[in-house]
This record gives sequence, structure tokens and C-alpha cells, in this order.
Amino acid sequence: MEKLILAVDDSEDNLMIIKSYLSHVGYKVITASNGQEGLEAVQRELPDIILTDIMMPVMDGFEFTKRLKSSKETADIPIIMITAQKEDESLNKGIDMGADEYIIKPFQLTHLQVRVRSMLRIAEGQKKLKTANQELSNWNQHLEERVEEKTREVEKINFLKKFFSPQLVKSFASDQPEEIMKTHKRNITVVFLDLRGFSKFVNKNNAEEIMAVLNDYHQAIGPVIFEHEATLERFTGDGIMVFLGDPVPRDDHAAQAVKMSVKFMSVLNDLRAKWDSRGHQLHLGIGIATGEAIIGKIGYDKRVDYAAIGSVTNLAARLCAEAPGGYILLARETAKEIEGQVQIVKFGDLDMKGFSELIPTYALHDGGQ
Repeated sequence: MEKLILAVDDSEDNLMIIKSYLSHVGYKVITASNGQEGLEAVQRELPDIILTDIMMPVMDGFEFTKRLKSSKETADIPIIMITAQKEDESLNKGIDMGADEYIIKPFQLTHLQVRVRSMLRIAEGQKKLKTANQELSNWNQHLEERVEEKTREVEKINFLKKFFSPQLVKSFASDQPEEIMKTHKRNITVVFLDLRGFSKFVNKNNAEEIMAVLNDYHQAIGPVIFEHEATLERFTGDGIMVFLGDPVPRDDHAAQAVKMSVKFMSVLNDLRAKWDSRGHQLHLGIGIATGEAIIGKIGYDKRVDYAAIGSVTNLAARLCAEAPGGYILLARETAKEIEGQVQIVKFGDLDMKGFSELIPTYALHDGGQ
């Protein structure tokens, strides 16, 4: 691409010689007779390089250079001062104003050509470096934005992991947790479980042993909850409440809850051998109920839970309280949902606190074992 040179000099003869020679060697040359005309020429057509005399009327080369270098649009244009003044003070002033190079009159035109070519090469290198730096800056900014985005995603995922299984977290991590946790109604299955004999165990043992047993218990139960994609609502010592069918709806939440409860019994039976050897008589009881609940976030800004509220949760809790050690008790709606899938037996019609009528209750055959 043809390079554009602006030559500024109050001598028409000098301008004619410079323009004629540089045009001959392949450059496009425009001219101005003083600094003010030079500024106007730059506004009309941005040159690749400027050659300017120092001593000129209206606006000299010092002021012309100063104006150009103080503007963001023209600061990078290389400027060569052409002067008959050999004093160091004058030359230093030109460099101080922003000139990139100077040539002292008289000069050979071939020397001028070499200086022009050299300055254009330097300017091109600086332009490429500036472009590379800008690309690097843009890349760094993009990287910072990506890091911030990923950080928000990690925070979001960590927030969701407090309540949901890894599978569920992965499936909706791209959504807004606030949207997921908006209050809503949904048909779910609630599972309550706690340990029979736990109060007696607490009264007989020290704090370290109690916490060790609870840790064993939670470590055994926790993976089963997440394996079955259930939502953990809370731990209350030996009591645990989980539910299925929310936040991701599923038609088989009752059947999945029963499968999960059978697995609870299995892992606790393995754990009981360890407890028995230490003299701890602890058994697991489970209650399961299916029905509509109000679900959403409860708490305050420093501490929140994702909770299910309604008679279905109360019923599951009451069934759990009635379940003998090793038993899984089911409410009638849950039993209907899994009819034909597993063998269940009638456990009885139970009078439960908070319910005006007797509650038909069922149990897995052989207590789920």
C-alpha cells in the first residue's frame, strides 16, 4: 500500500524538491507551507509520516509537532524535523516536543529517503506492537471475565450442592439458583429416618463417642441420598429428612423413595455390626409419605434451607416415629404409587398427632430387609 507523506515547509522550492523526489521513489506526497496548514492537512488526510521545517510563519515546527503529539489521533505519526539550525538546544527542543528524528540542511535526498524508510519501518513495528498489546489486553480482559463467570458458576454450584445431589446440580447448574428456589407447589415423596435407641445411647456415652457414631451414620446415609437424586432438607442429630420429585419433577418419586429407603436399611445393617461391637444398640426406622407440599427457600440472608412444608411432611415424620427398628412404614398414597412393584403388608390404622382420622399404614414385607 502506498505510504502518504506530509511535507511542511515555508519554502516552495524545498517542498517541490522533496515532493518530486519522494514521489519518484514510490511515495504519495502532500504539502503545507506552515504548521497551521499542516494541521488542516492532517485533518483532511491522515499521513503515515510527516516532514516539517522548524522556522515557519503562522505556526512553527515546534508548535506544530507539539499539537500533533498531544492528540490521541495523531500522536503515533512519526515526525522528522528538517532544520538548518545545528544548535543542540534547538534540536533538543524539537525532540522534547515529540519529534522522532531530525535532518540538518543541507542534506542529500537519498539520505532523506533512508530516514523516511527507517522511520516508517519503526512506526510499522510500533503499530504491530500496539496492536499486539491491545489484543493481549482484550484477551486478558476476556480471561478476567471468564474467570469471574466461572467463579460465579462455582459459587452457584457450591450453593446448590448444599441441597441437591451432584447429578441434579449438574443438570441445572446453568440456571439461576434463585429461580429454582422460588416458592411453588409440587407432588413429592418425603422420607424421614432416625435411629431407635438414640436417646438412651446419648445418655450413656461421652460427646466424642456420640459424634463419632453420628459421623458414621451421616457418612453412610449421605451417599445414598445423592445416589438416588433426592433433595436433602435437613439433618437433626439422628433425624434426617429428604424428599424426591423436586426441584426436578419425576413421575416415579415414590418408587425411588422406597428403593432409597431399602438401601438405607442395607448400609445401616452393615454399620450396626461396628456399633454392636462397641455396645451400641441402634436401629433405623423410616417413614414415607407422598402428597402435595409447598416448597421453597426459607431462612434469612445468613442462613437458608430449601424446605418442603405441608401435611405430607408431618405424616412422614409421624410414620417414622411409629416405625419399629428395621421397619419402613408407608402412607396409603405411597403404597398406591408402588403397588405391584414391591411386596407390602398392612401395618395398621394408626392414631397420629395432628391428624383427625386414623391413618392406614403399610410396611415393606419383612420390614424392608
